[in-house]
Amino acid sequence: MQLNIVSNIWFIFSFFSDSTPFKVIQPNGDTILISFHGDEYLSCYTDSKGYIIDKNDEGYWVYVNVKN
Repeated sequence: MQLNIVSNIWFIFSFFSDSTPFKVIQPNGDTILISFHGDEYLSCYTDSKGYIIDKNDEGYWVYVNVKN
C-alpha cells in the first residue's frame, strides 16, 4: 500500500507534453502554428519549422536567440 501512495505522489509532480501543433493568434491578428515540447525539467515552444519561440512582453510570439 505504501508503494502505491509514493507512486501516486510522483505522478502529481511530473508531466508529459503533447507536441501536437496548435494555433495561436498574434496581437496583430496573424495566426501561427506552434508546438510545446518538454517535461517538468525543461520545456520550450517551437514554430512549424522547429525554431524555438517565446512570447514577448507585447504578447507576440518571437524567435529566441539561443547563446551557449
